[in-house]
Amino acid sequence: MKRRLSIALLLLTALGFTGSSSGASSSAVRKASPWVMGYYMGYLADRQPPSAIDWKGLTHLAVGFFVPRADGTLDAGLAPSAADRKVLVQAARQNKRKVLATLGGQDTGPMWYAATSSAARATLVSSLKNLVKREGYDGLDLDWEPLEPRDQPLLLELVRTLRKELPGTLMTFPADGADNLNFPANRAFYAQLAPLLDQLNLMTYGMGFAFEGWKTWHSSPLYGQTPNTPTSVDLTVQGYLKAGIPAAKLGIGIGFYGICYGAPAQGPLEDTVGTQPGGAKLLADDNDLSYANIVTQYARLGTRKWDSSARVPYLSFAQPSGPKGCTYLSFEDAASILEKGKYLRQKGLGGVILWNVNQGYIPGRVPANPLLEATRRAFLGGR
Repeated sequence: MKRRLSIALLLLTALGFTGSSSGASSSAVRKASPWVMGYYMGYLADRQPPSAIDWKGLTHLAVGFFVPRADGTLDAGLAPSAADRKVLVQAARQNKRKVLATLGGQDTGPMWYAATSSAARATLVSSLKNLVKREGYDGLDLDWEPLEPRDQPLLLELVRTLRKELPGTLMTFPADGADNLNFPANRAFYAQLAPLLDQLNLMTYGMGFAFEGWKTWHSSPLYGQTPNTPTSVDLTVQGYLKAGIPAAKLGIGIGFYGICYGAPAQGPLEDTVGTQPGGAKLLADDNDLSYANIVTQYARLGTRKWDSSARVPYLSFAQPSGPKGCTYLSFEDAASILEKGKYLRQKGLGGVILWNVNQGYIPGRVPANPLLEATRRAFLGGR
């Protein structure tokens, strides 16, 4: 997400190390190219029609959201229309890509908890089986967030049951992607969950805040965590690896959106309202600051800069700019995506998720989804 799209930076072809294991409960992991799983959201279909997806940049497409109800049935109100879902599944087949149904989403933890109770679990499993078989999905992406300690046994039981009822179906899980340097998280549960999954993906985006003690920070910094900016992709990855998650089953995340702070901040490491009165507030993030909006509404108004420690770009503004009045805007562009591709190979990680392809689509541009093209070059090379 930079003012002038520097796709030319991505001359390096990227071949992966190891990928996921498709067998249930198997600890053996075969070598494969990285996965690149893009999320396509029905509630954002007006930003990008299914016919506009550039399949060359993807290995998997996750279609959502289907939200569990308390009785175990599914609400498809946030998913694409039935007609669009049919188009997406057919296009995935034609392009020899995998397509998954994404369940849940942000703040759906209570719905999951109710739907996996003893009274509703059988109905939920039946609903998921019917969805996969009726619409032709290759797998299920179980987005249970937040995942509370009380939820963990229910999730394990659900995945074990689905493995028995849907043999050969891909199972993926997007996990918390913002470990905090000051409050180390206990990731031991994921060592139990990972053997049941094909992919355990970390949502390593939207990692800057204005909490107490926080300075302004980036949406997806690769490195650079400090006590006042306590998040980074590497910190989070290391936490999961230390918990025993095989690197080849672990994915990182790239956001096709940015975050922005208001005055007086014009870059990272400045005071927020969490460090002193009058500090910067966090003004906008997901949806409002889609990559498409950044390019069309903000890029010409600011100066692109590069944080050599965090390995990410940002826009700095002399005065409040754009619809949200940003003075410091953190985002991804071709250069930072290339850095993440290098990181994945260095660590032997399995792949990457993209949240979400709708937000990267810019009608009339060539390529129409610049970040997806950048991801293809950085992670998939000449594929």
